Amino acid sequence: MVSQIKTVCFDLDDTLVDNESGEEERLRKALGPLAERFPSFDIEDLIDRAMTIDPVQGRLVTLITETGLVDPKLTDEAYDLYDETVQHLNLFADVRDVLTKLQEKMPLGLVGNGDTNEQRGKIAHLDLEKHFKYILIGQEQGCYKPDPEMYKKVVEQSGFEPEEILFVGDRIDEDVRGPKEFNMQTVWVARGLVRSYPGEVQPDYTITNFAELFQILEV
Repeated sequence: MVSQIKTVCFDLDDTLVDNESGEEERLRKALGPLAERFPSFDIEDLIDRAMTIDPVQGRLVTLITETGLVDPKLTDEAYDLYDETVQHLNLFADVRDVLTKLQEKMPLGLVGNGDTNEQRGKIAHLDLEKHFKYILIGQEQGCYKPDPEMYKKVVEQSGFEPEEILFVGDRIDEDVRGPKEFNMQTVWVARGLVRSYPGEVQPDYTITNFAELFQILEV
């Protein structure tokens, strides 16, 4: 029941952060040195190909693998440049106001399912830390959603029981199925073109706008 909810835990990528907003520019900077070193690589063609790859699979990793590049120095440089270009990212327009108001009602948490440099860079650039009581980054915790260990750590760091936690995110396995199997309540954020939930395990709530959280939480 919603009356049980004592804290809300948010997924970071594609829930709060609009990763698509600066993706092409981030890829252009990351792939620049490769295109200079290997003239046969057309950077615009590479970017076009990258944008067809599901971001969950890791666009840059997948793209570099497809090129067959085996130069560790150049690939490491590309990954580092990509992680450093978080200044091109933005929050979704409906996020900041909701976080600001909601944190006055209850403690909030954040889970970033990635490496420390990139995720902490996003949090700092977007001035997000001030909104959250607890923040968990996959690399720092040594586990990643949907590993049950991550949800266990959310429970431990929040200080609440699983049924008192509302987990909000855009991914089926990571933000709905995983938390529900750990007895959390869930909100699926239906951003983009997909507005009907495609998974077998149904979320407790579905929203298309962050302001709908106020109705769900009755605050």
